[in-house]
Amino acid sequence: MPTQTFVAIKTVTLASNATFLDLTNINQSYKDLFLVLNARYSGSGVSQPQMQFNGLGSNGYWTCIQEAHSGTSISGPNYSNQGTISFDYNIGVLAAGYPVLLTTRIFDYTSTNRRKQTRNTCGNENSTHRSTGYHQNTLNSPITEIRLIGGFAAGTTATIYGVI
Repeated sequence: MPTQTFVAIKTVTLASNATFLDLTNINQSYKDLFLVLNARYSGSGVSQPQMQFNGLGSNGYWTCIQEAHSGTSISGPNYSNQGTISFDYNIGVLAAGYPVLLTTRIFDYTSTNRRKQTRNTCGNENSTHRSTGYHQNTLNSPITEIRLIGGFAAGTTATIYGVI
């Protein structure tokens, strides 16, 4: 398998607490995207990070297979017709007050004839809880905007990498 190259194409760092973190005008020159979110919880807002593409919200229906690992067991929902990806099934990682690392691989994001697929991982440094998900969206247009939703504290940073 050829070596993949990751090129940082956009970074956003919050100067103050926020409910949304928007990554807009995403470069369309790569095969896949890789998103890295380093977040802390602000104390208000959604404690489980979520993601939308192209501002679709409830019209961007997702199908999901997701697992939450507690260190001793694995559980998780399978769901469909969800308006956002929820990265953190039933563990409230942001609410724990510790830094969260969330990664998402978005496959073939410029495609106009395929549904969008993602693979996500999420967890924090002070917990044995981890969440992994595989998602498919009904979106058949290129992804030009990603909205992250949560109760994000100042200093939260998101970086998008283009994958060659």
